[in-house]
Amino acid sequence: FIDSPQRLAAVGNASTDDALFALVSG
Repeated sequence: FIDSPQRLAAVGNASTDDALFALVSG
């Protein structure tokens, strides 16, 4: 579900809750 460097960077920079939501929502 992490299909781009931009998304990977966004998840890495997010808070824990936001990162988990990003992972779950794909």
